[in-house]
Amino acid sequence: MAADFQAPEQLRKRRKSDRNELPDRVTRDTRAMSSLRKNLGEFLLFNANSRHHLSSRSISILRKHKVKTKSPSQGRPAIKPAVESSRGDFTKRGPDTVSVALIGGGTTPAYTALLLKQAPIIKRVHIADTIDKTASLILDASHVDTSTKIRYFKRNNMIEAMQEVDIIAIMDEEDFTLGKASSHGQFLAGSQHVKVVAEKMVHCCPTALVAVFAHPVTATLPLISEIYKRAGCWDPNRIVGSVAIDSMRIQAMAANLFDLNPAFTTVPIVGGADACTVVPLLSRAKPVNQFSKEQQNSLIHTLRASDNELASIGECRAGPTLSAAAAATKFIVTLACGYCGFKNAVASAFVRSNVLPVCRYFATELQFGPGGVEKSFGLPKVSSVELELVEQAIPIINANVDLAVNFIRANSKLRSKM
Repeated sequence: MAADFQAPEQLRKRRKSDRNELPDRVTRDTRAMSSLRKNLGEFLLFNANSRHHLSSRSISILRKHKVKTKSPSQGRPAIKPAVESSRGDFTKRGPDTVSVALIGGGTTPAYTALLLKQAPIIKRVHIADTIDKTASLILDASHVDTSTKIRYFKRNNMIEAMQEVDIIAIMDEEDFTLGKASSHGQFLAGSQHVKVVAEKMVHCCPTALVAVFAHPVTATLPLISEIYKRAGCWDPNRIVGSVAIDSMRIQAMAANLFDLNPAFTTVPIVGGADACTVVPLLSRAKPVNQFSKEQQNSLIHTLRASDNELASIGECRAGPTLSAAAAATKFIVTLACGYCGFKNAVASAFVRSNVLPVCRYFATELQFGPGGVEKSFGLPKVSSVELELVEQAIPIINANVDLAVNFIRANSKLRSKM
């Protein structure tokens, strides 16, 4: 008892201390409850609005804590986009309003559709199978649990696949076969397919953005442009040729050389869109552009020999289907971002250009917008090695362009005689 006994003076001091601490405890508890109620209300509001309805229990809880609600007719609360849009309020348009049509056969379009299905900015993917052999792959891809919808169309329904789409990607009629065929041989093999697709596009979707992946892009893009010119609906800013796979390869190679993350490495591409004409500007690479001449020559040689190296492996004959699909997806998503108004939609592409007066078509780094090409960054200062490669590429590019123009003229004369 003696140990528990406290003098009256000590008791008075303790009671006074308790009275002083009580308001602090009450304040802390009140703030904690207020924060809990606020977080609870926001959580319920977000989940309720995401399902476009509020349960009666949720409404009663929200009203009790004085959280303002919206009726289902008012829709979701506006979300500020991560990137500022040049087309006004991007949230009003929605981040999933871009529809894409893939025209081609083989596994590359199927893999591209699978990857596009995982891109939130893509709403619909139409795939027109030019060889009618990938229906099972597309059905399998449609089971991926994302909001993007995939529709499969046979070759005879190609026009239906092109309707109500924003971007059309023209791919090879079947998987690009590795071999020793020159760009001239590749063009003769695929020119009729590209011509048929382009003639259908000018009738059913002349204003859609066109991304050209069919080999050789240095010749197939001028071919499509000539068809659009003759139809009277040519807009050079809306027809772009892909150099995405070369861009992806050189960025991975350069990043691996310095043990960097390839996702944060950029290397502009100029010149043409094929192995013998593509010129990576390693002197303009970011974040590192300090390459020795030996490193530069080695990287460029490895880039241009990538397909041959793949062909040297016995079991590979179908070409770079996986990396081609990944590169195509990256390029299409960049076009989609530009179409939706994002300002940082930048990529290298092969287009009708006036960068060099001696070359009508040329690949440079471009910024894309709602109407396709919005800005060309031109040809920057380059190293002596890169300048020499550009000079070597120009005659080959011009020869491929002339090949496409002569093909259209010959077919036009044949049609007029018939």
